[in-house]
Amino acid sequence: MVLMTRRGNMMQRKSYQLVVKKDSAEFVQRTKNIITEFNGFNPVDTLHVNGDATQGENIADLGGLLLGGLMHLKNSRIQKEMKRSAV
Repeated sequence: MVLMTRRGNMMQRKSYQLVVKKDSAEFVQRTKNIITEFNGFNPVDTLHVNGDATQGENIADLGGLLLGGLMHLKNSRIQKEMKRSAV
């Protein structure tokens, strides 16, 4: 298997392993932050969200919100450009 950098250069195996370890550590830290955030949610009276049990769903939902927000911004810019060109 040939490993490539973002610029298309071949990557040495040791470099790749360091990148994977760094990315993995960052991912673990971010998931801990998400778990902590969702553990604090109290949707109904004394019913608390179990952030650890809902971690995968929470990550997917946050990703969907991010993509939806980005598409809304892109659509808004396109509509503004269309209005300018129509005048």
